[in-house]
Amino acid sequence: MELFSDRHDDFRAYQRVLNLGAVTVWPATLPAVRFRRTERMVRQSDPERFHLSLRLSGTMRVERGGIQSEFGPYDLCVVDTSRPFDCESGVRLPPDSAQAGVGLEIPSRNCRPASTESTS
Repeated sequence: MELFSDRHDDFRAYQRVLNLGAVTVWPATLPAVRFRRTERMVRQSDPERFHLSLRLSGTMRVERGGIQSEFGPYDLCVVDTSRPFDCESGVRLPPDSAQAGVGLEIPSRNCRPASTESTS
């Protein structure tokens, strides 16, 4: 994944990573930042995970498959790491301000729908 910020000279962020078996939880506080995952990056390395992002403050704009969505505080955004995406986090954030959120990453293999076929 690529990360971009206008604050490259004094970028300060807080992130705590909690590994809970196959699931990872990470609360974070950071300035405005852009995360991008291209098709090429997916082909090179695919962790096959779903990333759920709960915004606690600030606004995030995400483009997936040509569709753009915006998420505000207490909205939940889901991104599939097996697909390209472009995320602008901290949209309209005042200079020298930070945003907060909690990320949850789970293996996509754990999210398949249960089979509806009969076993008898």
